[in-house]
Amino acid sequence: MADLPDLDTTDISIASFFNVLTAGAQQLDPADVLNYSKLKSYSVYDNGIEGTLSSPRYNGADDREIGFRVKTDGWIVTWLDRERNHGNGISNPKGIIDLAPEWTTVRGNNTMPQTRLTNSIQGLVEELSNTDKITFTHGDCGHYSYEYRSAVGIAFISEHNPSDMTFHYPDSTTLLGIEHGAAGGQYAEEVRFGDTNILSQEGVGVESNLAPDPNTVYTVSEYSGSSSTSLTNVVVWAE
Repeated sequence: MADLPDLDTTDISIASFFNVLTAGAQQLDPADVLNYSKLKSYSVYDNGIEGTLSSPRYNGADDREIGFRVKTDGWIVTWLDRERNHGNGISNPKGIIDLAPEWTTVRGNNTMPQTRLTNSIQGLVEELSNTDKITFTHGDCGHYSYEYRSAVGIAFISEHNPSDMTFHYPDSTTLLGIEHGAAGGQYAEEVRFGDTNILSQEGVGVESNLAPDPNTVYTVSEYSGSSSTSLTNVVVWAE
């Protein structure tokens, strides 16, 4: 075998990272994670394992694939790819919206610092034979965007049955990326951001970059229908 090659960041959008050796562990055996129920594929190297995990989504959306590495030097890294698939009522949406762990559920909890990537790290940590020695918190996981390298912040803005919400940002802030994900149960009729209808049926819908102008107040959503809905916005910015 050989050591893991340098991480190819060409297709990585956002990554999260955590080191168990600074959180109580004396060592890390990557082989411990090979029985993880969410493991999809993997390759074994002298100093670690690289592969993919399955991360659940709901309301008709397929599970999301997460890349990962577990290394003997203590590092656990997870990431989202840069693939995009936007639309209304689709089964396989993709984008930075998936950083929000529960955007596909109408009553999901999307609150930083917990993300889909830190959830995957937590799952891997819990597979380790010495997990009882490790103190894990979502806030101890770092995030970095290889797609938006000048980013200084990421935020979730989420609301259940949204109504009369607004979104705006100052011209001193550079909005690098924003994606809007809506989820609706049976009989959901409409979820809007500004003039754009993100979701008009049961299921999920995703759009992007619907707030191009700073200092403009956007109506975040208007809700109509006889079913629960939610709207989650993932915002990446620089200053």
